[in-house]
Amino acid sequence: MAVRFRFSSAAVQAVWSRFIGNIRGYFGGPASGYPFVLKVSTSFTSALLFFAMAFDYFKILPATTLVFCVFVTIAVSLFTCAIFVESFCLPEVNRFKSAQVFGLGAIGLVSYLAHGQAGEEVNAIFRQDASAFPYTTTAATAMTIASWAFWPVIIVYLLVLAHLIWRVTKFDEKHAFAMTMVIVNMASFVSFIEHQTRDDGNRKGNLYKIALAMDFNNYFRCANATERTNHVAFIGSDQKRAIVAPKLVMRNNNPAGFSTVEIPAHFPLTTCD
Repeated sequence: MAVRFRFSSAAVQAVWSRFIGNIRGYFGGPASGYPFVLKVSTSFTSALLFFAMAFDYFKILPATTLVFCVFVTIAVSLFTCAIFVESFCLPEVNRFKSAQVFGLGAIGLVSYLAHGQAGEEVNAIFRQDASAFPYTTTAATAMTIASWAFWPVIIVYLLVLAHLIWRVTKFDEKHAFAMTMVIVNMASFVSFIEHQTRDDGNRKGNLYKIALAMDFNNYFRCANATERTNHVAFIGSDQKRAIVAPKLVMRNNNPAGFSTVEIPAHFPLTTCD
């Protein structure tokens, strides 16, 4: 038994030493280019997710902190994918000004179409013109673009993963950590977009929560509405009319940002001073 224990200890020490060596090699090298961006982004997102889940598990911070960390992780991951596309997939195309102008035009067209669809969705929830809910319409536009970008981003993620696997198979083991974190980030993105923006009920619930937080008011002087209990959104330029929303009702005990909510079927109109 003693011999086996010494052997196991030596094996563990060897594995640990190799792991530390790979980590040091991973963060070594020049601080420029896509490899450096990949190192920084994967390290940052992995640390952020780890601490967010730990703080949420031990209830150290509010549940909304976890939601914020997930948002930041997804944003950094998408930035990493954009850098990958620019560095490896379109290096020659980016040299042409016409291609850059075309790309900006395509982004503008997609944003325009998404904004139009977002207006229809906001109108379907509140039965009012979307111009009365600017923040909600902006959020709906972002959700629409994220939903449309779902499969293209998945393809880019797979290209990044394939690139890293190729590097690892070439005995470049320091990229194994980056490969693992790309998988984690891809899973986070897929799960979040699939459940929070592509699911019709969850997307409308998220828009309703954003509207109550950003476009509705808690303090007002309106008839048939109580401050801090009801929410009102003013309609029209004279600010004399408003629609009334009841207090938010959660359907489950998930973190505040991921809970499903009940959307009223009707928002009564009221008059205001």
